Amino acid sequence: MRKVFFILLIIAFLFAEIILTFNKTLGVLLYSLLVAVILFDLEEYEHLIHSDKLLVFLAIVPIARIAEFFIDFNLFWKTAVFYFAISFLILYYTRSLKINPGYTTSKLWFFPISIIIGILLSYIGSLYFEFGKQFEILFLLPFIVFSEEILFRGMMQNYAKKSYGSLFAIITTPILFIIFSLSFGFKFVYFMFMVNLILCLIYDKTENIWLTIPINLFINLFLFALPFSFW
Repeated sequence: MRKVFFILLIIAFLFAEIILTFNKTLGVLLYSLLVAVILFDLEEYEHLIHSDKLLVFLAIVPIARIAEFFIDFNLFWKTAVFYFAISFLILYYTRSLKINPGYTTSKLWFFPISIIIGILLSYIGSLYFEFGKQFEILFLLPFIVFSEEILFRGMMQNYAKKSYGSLFAIITTPILFIIFSLSFGFKFVYFMFMVNLILCLIYDKTENIWLTIPINLFINLFLFALPFSFW
């Protein structure tokens, strides 16, 4: 039953994100309702099991998304506020729920391979996408990448695996990620789904967050901050 509830929430998040593109007020209201549903569902549980913690993590992005739409800043500061909200919630829950998202030195032999994979994927992305480069985003990238990997891999995938198994976690985590990439277009969504599938497979086999961070970093670096020819 909890698994079905989780899947329905993912579908509802997708619907809310689509609504946001047409009507921001209605989209924010729907996200707020979904967060309230999650909190109401969790209220009856005195002790949180893995699937309950997964729902807590699921609420983090829409909360940050709601906060983002209440500010009237330029892209740089909107991005900063969005990821600040996510980072604050991540730090709070990893500490209060005693979560280790993958802070380990095991399998570090894979680190050079992660760098190669990151460069290759960023090169492929640069062939298909021409986003306006914003050099100032460079200063936010470590913050952005760390937040994304801890949330989607270290928290969501980690606890989806503990609750429902590796296959479910590997499939649903990329879907969750791409929901919040819809504003970049469907072609980019397909690309990011494949990227996140690779990241989820690596994390599933290594359980080391330091091996997925460089891949995410290189992709964001060369798609949004620097031209690939910089190398």
